[in-house]
Amino acid sequence: MVELSLRPAARPPSAASCSLRRVSQPTPYPAYQQKGGGRGVRLPYMPGVDGLRALAVATVFIFHAGAEWMPGGFLGVDFFLVISGYLITALLVAEQRGTGRLDLWRFWLRRARRLLPALFLALAGTFIAMLILHWEEVARIKGAALSATAYITNWYFIVADVPYFEQFGRPNAFTHLWSLAVEEQFYLFWPLALAIVLIVLRMPVWVLGVLAAGGAALSTWWAWHLYDPYELPWRIYYGTDTRAVCLLVGIVGAVLLPPSRLKTMASWVARAGMEVVGLAALAGVLWCMSTLNEFDSPLYEGGFLLLAIPAIALIIVSAHPQSLMGRFWGLPLLVWIGARSYGMYLYHWPVLMLTRANEDVPISGAPLMAIQVILVVGISAASYTYVEQPIRRNGLAGLRRAFSTLDGTWREHPAQTIAAWTGFIAALALISLVVLVPSVPPVPGIG
Repeated sequence: MVELSLRPAARPPSAASCSLRRVSQPTPYPAYQQKGGGRGVRLPYMPGVDGLRALAVATVFIFHAGAEWMPGGFLGVDFFLVISGYLITALLVAEQRGTGRLDLWRFWLRRARRLLPALFLALAGTFIAMLILHWEEVARIKGAALSATAYITNWYFIVADVPYFEQFGRPNAFTHLWSLAVEEQFYLFWPLALAIVLIVLRMPVWVLGVLAAGGAALSTWWAWHLYDPYELPWRIYYGTDTRAVCLLVGIVGAVLLPPSRLKTMASWVARAGMEVVGLAALAGVLWCMSTLNEFDSPLYEGGFLLLAIPAIALIIVSAHPQSLMGRFWGLPLLVWIGARSYGMYLYHWPVLMLTRANEDVPISGAPLMAIQVILVVGISAASYTYVEQPIRRNGLAGLRRAFSTLDGTWREHPAQTIAAWTGFIAALALISLVVLVPSVPPVPGIG
């Protein structure tokens, strides 16, 4: 790899580095701590934001589990997108200001280490489960699986005209991966755009906010323009161009109030005002999730923006080190779930699709949901402990080390180990139940 520079390098470029560097001297920026893109530039850890990830994944699970009291739970996906837009932009801007450059290869490598191991594990595990339980479905899902490896699932579903909400028979086990495709496309192209604006064109950071705000307005208008109440809205639902609004609102939030500007407030009036904003934002998010549904015209005529605005306000308030909202969402259980929310999102849909009430398993209601929750949490905990984190920190060597030190892991992290093995045993038990107990013939209609 080659170091790309806008000025002569003081020393020969390193073959192991590929970065963009601007001419001006780096501006002072505080030291950061959260693992991120560039060398020595890390965001401060914000437990409240991790807790908000728990809220997002919980609402998606509740919606997919069929709870009628949260018809807009699928908007938890959009909440994830706002979080990503905020954190990734704050991280990249911090790196550029702190070092004068953007190490794009390092950023992309970290993203790959974070996202790909669990994705490949989910794809492989789902394929194996389908081969064992429903081999006749494998041919139908392989296109979605292949597109997922390239993070183009959303466009594959658009071209293949795969519906998301109304599906006859067994829904595609990889339908939920469309949102990960949107997010990964953002990870690929946004750092390049940011580098062009800040380094190549040497524009101030506020230009990013203006461009993102304009892009959010354009994305909202484009969705409204495409929407036809007499046609199914899958083109709008899956499209990167129409769902980018939440990512772009997150970018605007990162430009206006990045973590570095969330300072200690001496005035109790200011703190009280912040809490009021946080409560109002939380109410707005929950109102959207409990009111909007997948076929509502308002959803496609500005509804995503309606969710994104209170979402970014809630994220910023929860990220503030003094906020009560941040302390609540920073509770250990919520942080634990939030840290594993990526795996929970990956695994929850295949689990739900393979354990449909009275079709795949002879139980329903609360008992079934309890088993599904145990499965999802257990599999996600195992994936996080033995696959995701070891590879994220040390590559494949970390994976080998993780499995060679299971006894040490039990002593150091008993709760995680118990959750992981509980999920594994529950998975084996449920597969045995599905194989041994005859299934009730499916009722024709919507699956």
